[in-house]
Amino acid sequence: MSDRVFRIAFSTLGCKLNFAETSSFQEHLPEGFEIVPFSTPADIYVINTCTVTEQADKKGRNMISKAYRTNSSARIVVTGCQSQMAAGKLIQLPGVALVLGNEEKFYLMEYLERLISSGTAEGINVGERSGISAFFPAVSYSGRTRCFVKIQDGCDHFCAYCIVPYARGKSRSASVADVLEMVKKAESRGVKEIVLTGVNIGDFGKGTGESLAGLLRRLLSETSVPRIRLGSVEPELLSCEIIRLVAEEIRLMPHFHIPLQSGCDRTLKAMKRKYGRELVSDLIHEIKNVVPGAFIGADIIAGFPGESNDDFNETLSFISSLELSALHVFPYSVRPGTEAAESESQVPHAVKEERKKKLIELSEKIKDTFFVQNTGLCRPVLVERMIAGERAQGFTDNYIPVVMEAGDSRIRNTIVKVRLTGNAGDGKMKGEIAE
Repeated sequence: MSDRVFRIAFSTLGCKLNFAETSSFQEHLPEGFEIVPFSTPADIYVINTCTVTEQADKKGRNMISKAYRTNSSARIVVTGCQSQMAAGKLIQLPGVALVLGNEEKFYLMEYLERLISSGTAEGINVGERSGISAFFPAVSYSGRTRCFVKIQDGCDHFCAYCIVPYARGKSRSASVADVLEMVKKAESRGVKEIVLTGVNIGDFGKGTGESLAGLLRRLLSETSVPRIRLGSVEPELLSCEIIRLVAEEIRLMPHFHIPLQSGCDRTLKAMKRKYGRELVSDLIHEIKNVVPGAFIGADIIAGFPGESNDDFNETLSFISSLELSALHVFPYSVRPGTEAAESESQVPHAVKEERKKKLIELSEKIKDTFFVQNTGLCRPVLVERMIAGERAQGFTDNYIPVVMEAGDSRIRNTIVKVRLTGNAGDGKMKGEIAE
């Protein structure tokens, strides 16, 4: 590599897993690179993409256009799930010099060195999905007081709507020893909370004899990080053992996120999900009985092919009967190559949007109820940032974003007891520091 310093900018789209991986890229940049904001002129732009929805694809293309407009002579490197699925289209976009698949992106440094020295790395470097088998650890820091630790990748479920198994390959995970090493490194940097993330973390240890519950026990016994939070776990993989652990261990955050997707058994079967309403209902009742006050979020897809008005109303009724804390709502998005994309029973766009609107309205009611239930209570808050030096913001253990008055900026990255006083609007609660 030459003695010149190359300005490099990163953009990350999509899931927490992508953010962890981008952070890993940045951590391992060799000498000769200077990271600059994506909105400023750079010599190289790296865009880590998502392809879970059509909107995600559009955002990826928009970021490529933004980079090209900012510096048309720059070299744009596109990585991630959209690269894996649509490399031929991406390489044709102005400014794109290199497209890396979901295995090749972990050799980004080698490609960059070749790209700037001889140009031989230009073009498409994307392997077949069946060849994506290696696990690459990643931790996101990015100056945060909490960080995302990648413990698993890929998926073997092949749900009818989902492109992720095609984009990320088969399910695989880190070893418990590797996760312990990543968490201890985060601890040494002063991180107070880790979030265990992956495509399907309930699959952790599949084929190795290890398990997610076993990982949690080792983290509790062999590290001292104050807060450990679980990412999304499939309903059929969220075991009673894990729920009991969260109830017993103060360092495990009372926060569960469940990719429910529908509240109608007929739709769940068409989606090729591995559970029905009864399992979900029993699971949520178990959580609420064992971990009172826990936050329970759920993903919901609106307008899956073949979803009738009766099916949708059944979903609304079922969700209303559960003690959820919030919904994450997606309109169904056609993903070429998936089973659902071939269905002749596509729901019209206007109907999907109307159903999405109703689900979001329900989510707001659910969230408001959860906030009312927590008003007047004292909960531990990890202060993540200061606003104008006087107000603090952070999350409770049960995942409520809180804003509070705090005259001392030194409370950042500390855990303080906060009395929740009411709804602050914009999805947050107001609080007063109680100690």
